[in-house]
Amino acid sequence: TEPQWRPRRMIPMRRTWVRKGSFTNARLPQDANLRSLTKAEDDFDKEPERRNGLKALLALYTRRSELDHADSLVERWIDKEPLDPDALTSRADSSARRGMRNDAIRMLGSVIDARPDDVKAQQRLARLYGWSGAREQSCRFWVALAEFHADKAEWLAQAVRCNRNLD
Repeated sequence: TEPQWRPRRMIPMRRTWVRKGSFTNARLPQDANLRSLTKAEDDFDKEPERRNGLKALLALYTRRSELDHADSLVERWIDKEPLDPDALTSRADSSARRGMRNDAIRMLGSVIDARPDDVKAQQRLARLYGWSGAREQSCRFWVALAEFHADKAEWLAQAVRCNRNLD
């Protein structure tokens, strides 16, 4: 006698898809980014005294997350011009990227002392205070920006929002 074949109970199966994400912070293709970095380094080596070349190279290092190279450039810049507000802002940005918010706040405060009409520095400082949890200080800067620039509706809205959240 032959063993009878019986179908076993079927187990339903389904396909499982696993997604693997990745990201890059480079806005340009890698080859183009590398070419522009090499060109900026060459331009800076030819004329190290030009501020535009230094800023361009610093922006490329920052975009590529080469913070050590960016920090060394900022330090060279500050050694030449210790009270330059742009250099101090770059140093504050570097500190903020490294997670040292209190140092960044202190440095941006000195930039605002040197240039009280620098709106971008005041906005950065307001955001830094907000991120560090000091909402009251953040609101002070938003209110000041709204008072001095009454034509900017978005700053007024931010100041009102900020004050409402404090109550």
